[in-house]
Amino acid sequence: MKVWTHAWVMLGFSAAPVWAAEMAWVQLDPQAMAWTKAAIESKEPSLQAAWAEFQKDVEAARSAPLQDIRDKKHPAPSGNPQDYATLSTYVWPNPSTPDGLPWIHKDGVTNPQTQEYDRPKLNLAVRSAAALGLSAYWTGSRPDAERAAAHVRAWFIDPATRMNPHLKFAQFIPGKSQGEWHGIIEMSVVVESYFFDALRVVHGMGALTEDEMKSLQGWFREYLAWLEADPMGKACSDRNNNIATCMELQKAAMWAFVGEPGKARAVLQAFGPERIASQIDARGMMPHEMGRTKSMGYSAKNLNYHLQAALLAKNLGVDLAGYRSPEGTSLRRALDAQREFWTGGKKWEGRQIVDYPWVRSLRGLRMAAWLFEEAALHAEASKLPAPQPGELASDRVNLLYPAR
Repeated sequence: MKVWTHAWVMLGFSAAPVWAAEMAWVQLDPQAMAWTKAAIESKEPSLQAAWAEFQKDVEAARSAPLQDIRDKKHPAPSGNPQDYATLSTYVWPNPSTPDGLPWIHKDGVTNPQTQEYDRPKLNLAVRSAAALGLSAYWTGSRPDAERAAAHVRAWFIDPATRMNPHLKFAQFIPGKSQGEWHGIIEMSVVVESYFFDALRVVHGMGALTEDEMKSLQGWFREYLAWLEADPMGKACSDRNNNIATCMELQKAAMWAFVGEPGKARAVLQAFGPERIASQIDARGMMPHEMGRTKSMGYSAKNLNYHLQAALLAKNLGVDLAGYRSPEGTSLRRALDAQREFWTGGKKWEGRQIVDYPWVRSLRGLRMAAWLFEEAALHAEASKLPAPQPGELASDRVNLLYPAR
């Protein structure tokens, strides 16, 4: 039975500005965001740890330098300084050849040289803008909105410093390729940070002009055109893993952000048969992720992308929460299967060569509670292990999808 109380009424909302009342959220739930805004104003005790940690992120974003794609140690294979390029995460020099080529794959073992390429800069620019934009919504800070806009201009708008709108050279493998289909995961930062919702706040507050917003939307239109035409996008679409899930989530969020809700709905309407049905088995497990060396982590990561897609779909009137394949697989079955391992005492049956990040389970439960409108899922989060004191209570998901 669904039990869902409207506890936000008791917090007493302050009047929202007109732009906020009229804003169409992309990924986030408008009721959740409004509840958190009121809770912050009333100093709700349950959010204090998450709010304090978020303030650290905002302070870092305020002082973070603006990122210039041209400022790099290693040029892209094209030689164009504005082309994005990264080394494949799990590749290493081949010990069996004199020149180390072609580099070989070691699943789950990250090569530290990846930090010398462009992904850290992309992540810093996007996460900084997202944190500042969310801060601007919750606190009304105009300076935070202005600084978020500055980060966006530098990375996406200014012709001299912006990244070119493609990932052709993402996750290249020395001696093998100039870019790999799985490099598409590197744009996951825009959906993981709720960048598009933050930018709608920044625009609503007037920190991004209409022309700048059109330029920004134009960048993502160009990126979508590349993604849908390039062989990398096709190769990714053919997979049944977390990267393919994230690509569809990216596409839906980007189409919604650029003002094409019909195209976003089309992506999400296909998501059930193309992603839920193909990736989740009769037990609710994810066979591809179970074959990885970090199977528990990747299974939770994939589930969370599915939940994010379903929440985005909910905003657009598409019901992924209720989708059932002809074989009976569903997003709810996948959630319940993983819950048996998270809080049900069942031992994980796959490999996990590093410590499992329990915060992924927290995020899954918080999002699922809002998606399925079941407050009991929030309570279940209290059963999760916390490797470090306060680690789960301080995570930002407590602000984005608060327990109530």
